[in-house]
Amino acid sequence: MIIDLSLFALIYVVAGITLIFVLWFYYEWRDKDFYQSEYRNMVFHCIKCDHLYVGKGGKEPAPCPQCEYENFRLRF
Repeated sequence: MIIDLSLFALIYVVAGITLIFVLWFYYEWRDKDFYQSEYRNMVFHCIKCDHLYVGKGGKEPAPCPQCEYENFRLRF
């Protein structure tokens, strides 16, 4: 019983393409959460002590970590 060499080649190619797609979807899924969390960060500038800092989420105004003054986010 001899198995044709083209069957092995087809299985090898399909397995390779499947592995590439599985890795692609995994890294897209993993990076999506990271970039969405980074996108939600807001940059603040304290007008009292001139400190730049990053606040998490959609919380506005955010207190300055140095002087606790409530500041609004920077808008460009």
